[in-house]
Amino acid sequence: MTELFPTVRTLVLMGAFLLSLTGLAQTDSVATTTCHQADGRTYRGRVTHNGIMEGNTELSFRDGACHLRVGRGWGFSPGQYACEQESGGMRVTSRLESRSQGHLNVDVLLLDGTVDGHFDWEKPGQHALRFDLSGRIQVDPTVP
Repeated sequence: MTELFPTVRTLVLMGAFLLSLTGLAQTDSVATTTCHQADGRTYRGRVTHNGIMEGNTELSFRDGACHLRVGRGWGFSPGQYACEQESGGMRVTSRLESRSQGHLNVDVLLLDGTVDGHFDWEKPGQHALRFDLSGRIQVDPTVP
């Protein structure tokens, strides 16, 4: 029995080492990083689904989290966001979770005071729904 402990310990350590290598490989291959570059910005815009106006919403970034007003009513919690520079603007992605409603995958481009992109609502057992979002900035941290 005393010989089993070093073998199990060795296997656990090897497994932890391999998992850490996998994490490093994934980090190196992904261009996005969690950021706070959009913090303090609030955008107001229109939401459409299949070209039909669904309503207005507000998309804001605070404390490293993405907030989508239209999602709050369905129980979606703010989610951390990642960003990368793209096409002269900043691509922002986030995943907002709801226990009962699944999740919203947000993918928008922030450029010259505008927001343009979409969010996909993925609810268990149903086809994903894509909603387009476009709008203008309302609060900008660079303006005193």
